[in-house]
Amino acid sequence: MSAVNYHQRIHEEYSKEHPDYFSCTTRDVPRLVEKAKQEAEKILRELSDFYVGNIGIDVGTKRHGMCWSITGTLTVNGVVVKTEDPVDLLFLELNELMMKRMLESGMVSFGRETCANG
Repeated sequence: MSAVNYHQRIHEEYSKEHPDYFSCTTRDVPRLVEKAKQEAEKILRELSDFYVGNIGIDVGTKRHGMCWSITGTLTVNGVVVKTEDPVDLLFLELNELMMKRMLESGMVSFGRETCANG
């Protein structure tokens, strides 16, 4: 057995046992797409507190041999800004952007005093 076939078989077995955005079977795709869409809606609601414009997250799928992954594309005013595979990389980046804005605005202090009077 070649190394590629061995890797594909291991990847396929993993995707059956532990379906996630990175690797899933055809059977798991609809459930994971729906889950990603729900997460995208939540992130977009939170993102609207920090950024203006028509921001969208399109959830899609990508075939990888025997398995699938769930992808995410960020759009601003209809223009594609970034595509990530798997989608949770996009979610992570957007959460980091929101955290950065929260820190810059003083919304998060991590236990430090934020008022001038101490």
